[in-house]
Amino acid sequence: MWRSKGYPLHSRGISSPAMGRLAGDSRQCADALAVVLVALLIIVALIGGSLIGLTMTPSLSLLMSISAGLLLIAACYFAFRPTETKLFQIALYIALWMAFPPFGVRLTYLGSALGFPLQDQVYAMADAALGLSWIEWADFITRNPWLNQMARLAYASSYWQPFVITVTLALFGRRDDNAKFLIAMLVALALTMIPHTIWPSVGPAPSNGFENRWNDVVMALRAGHPWELPYVGIITFPSFHATMATLFVLVCRNVPVAAVIASEGNLCMLASIPYPGGHYFVDVPAGVAIAVAGYWAAGYLCQASTTTFGHDQAPRQTL
Repeated sequence: MWRSKGYPLHSRGISSPAMGRLAGDSRQCADALAVVLVALLIIVALIGGSLIGLTMTPSLSLLMSISAGLLLIAACYFAFRPTETKLFQIALYIALWMAFPPFGVRLTYLGSALGFPLQDQVYAMADAALGLSWIEWADFITRNPWLNQMARLAYASSYWQPFVITVTLALFGRRDDNAKFLIAMLVALALTMIPHTIWPSVGPAPSNGFENRWNDVVMALRAGHPWELPYVGIITFPSFHATMATLFVLVCRNVPVAAVIASEGNLCMLASIPYPGGHYFVDVPAGVAIAVAGYWAAGYLCQASTTTFGHDQAPRQTL
């Protein structure tokens, strides 16, 4: 090692991009894992879709070009400003979150295309055993305009919450919080795909004679006509909205103010889930359980990647 009077390099206030990268190695392993898992999702969704002839509309070219641009910005920060972790995280994870929903939807379409027998009667019986009725709950919400509006807003918040939480975690959370967030969601989707595929359903609204967009998509996939389909959520059991609402709260636990806001807002989302008619009541606790499992698995995977490939502390360098 180069030495000058025996003083360590960091004690003299000298830094370098290489040292910045070394100092962040342990957390960047989690970032790399998130990127790899999103890439795997995209590959599986595209290959699977091509095998069944799946085509979807509208085109994702604009969305993916924005995502690619953000990935380029993140790469520039990683290469030239490795100590600027906050802007790096914002660019990287917003790019990855933009890719997650459309390719996640494609993956769920593949599950429906396998055509396992519908289990709506089983889920309806489970609700009835709990003394719960979707018709009565939907009627109650509809007769109260303010509840109706609140339920709609809470349910739709799943579209924008990931981006707000990503920025919040980058600015105020721990270095690997964003990685755990996205990895937990990806693991939860993988776990959800099992019951979604094997025990599919269309939800209480179609079962009670109400029309909706997702029923048409499910029926087209099951009939072997996967052409020009819109991007809509078709998962019924477990509720992926319940999974998202739970993860939105869990990942904010290290940012107290955000945790309080997320808890209150996502309790409203959990209450709103059965109302649109895509979910039975039993779907909600199942989705919560999936979220807890995904969050635990994400913590384990991040820790394992750090232990295997990263360094808990940068090596001391001396001149």
